[in-house]
Amino acid sequence: MKEQVLEFKKSDHFLYSQWSRKISDQLLRNVLSSVEVQSKNKKTIIVFPSYLKKLKSEPRETDCLILIFKEKILVTGYWCDRPNYLFSLKEQTSYHLIY
Repeated sequence: MKEQVLEFKKSDHFLYSQWSRKISDQLLRNVLSSVEVQSKNKKTIIVFPSYLKKLKSEPRETDCLILIFKEKILVTGYWCDRPNYLFSLKEQTSYHLIY
């Protein structure tokens, strides 16, 4: 796995967890090609199962892919079947939904 995908760098935490969470570089390339991160605020990207199916990715039926950025650095990524809790967090972040 490379340390960068498109113009996005991966944090050490992301690199360590990417393999165990089965998030491929090819999947990241497909998802991140439509994402712009310009602000210094945290950005949360939620990729819904319907979009993942279009990419022929094979997540579990109900899982969303959650990617967290700070500027152009991938901080973390994980699979989540109920991402609604993200909207109730008090931390200031912007959301990008891909479905």
